[in-house]
Amino acid sequence: MDTKLLAEITDAIYVQLNADLSANGFEVLPKSTVLASASYQKMIQMAGITNFSKFANLNGDTVLVGATGLKPYLPYNRETGKFSVQLKTLIQGWVGGWGQKSSTEGGPSNISTGETYALPGLEVDLAKELNANLVKATYVVTLGSTKASVDRFSSTTRNNYTGSAFAQVGLLAGQSRIAFRTPTADAKGESAPGGYTTNFGNNAAPAKDGNVVLTFSESLAGGTDFFAIATPEAKSKPALLGSFLGAGPGTGADAQFTFTATISDPAAYRTEVLSMVTAAQRSMLTLVKQ
Repeated sequence: MDTKLLAEITDAIYVQLNADLSANGFEVLPKSTVLASASYQKMIQMAGITNFSKFANLNGDTVLVGATGLKPYLPYNRETGKFSVQLKTLIQGWVGGWGQKSSTEGGPSNISTGETYALPGLEVDLAKELNANLVKATYVVTLGSTKASVDRFSSTTRNNYTGSAFAQVGLLAGQSRIAFRTPTADAKGESAPGGYTTNFGNNAAPAKDGNVVLTFSESLAGGTDFFAIATPEAKSKPALLGSFLGAGPGTGADAQFTFTATISDPAAYRTEVLSMVTAAQRSMLTLVKQ
């Protein structure tokens, strides 16, 4: 992924968010006012991460991107659900070490997202200081899916492995959201019904990093025309040792396929993502007014 393209898309979403909030009757404070706030500075000191940080979680590998001039940060893991639990590392060298730390200097880790327990309270402090609602728009853009299968015979007969990939831009339900932290919100943060444990595991509840959170129940699917997928790289276990180590580090697989998808039309991809986000954003903000 080209970071310049990611920055352009994120900045365009930020501009659109400001416009959509204003269109729905919200007064948007200048960014300079937020940046000068003492509460904002405390938030960033505690939870701020490097832009374009590499990150891994139960949904796969991601690049975390924030709007230019605003330091990105992840919510406290009690409020984020399975997106903050780094148990799946698919791209070697992105995340590793104790606590599943991002390889990006200044990036997050599995430990750091659990240590920011005071973050919800600091967001409430910021809302009180500015006499405003803190609005956070988070969009998880997905890039498609992969499938693999094996036809097994006997121990003396070679197995047949097949894999396929389908590249399609989309927005992930549950984690894509607009969250409002109001001045009267609980400083201890919010948790999904069922308690703390419902925020973790494959069946984790949607993110709830505010006292008013809007998302969509089903993921949104977009176009496919601006992707090109190269012939996959295939790896098989060459010897008995491989049966213990797996085809790749940590996979435990008999065979491994690596698909590489390239955005062949960046302009069309940018337009598609912005169009999907704008449609979803406007629908969610309409619900806030109601």
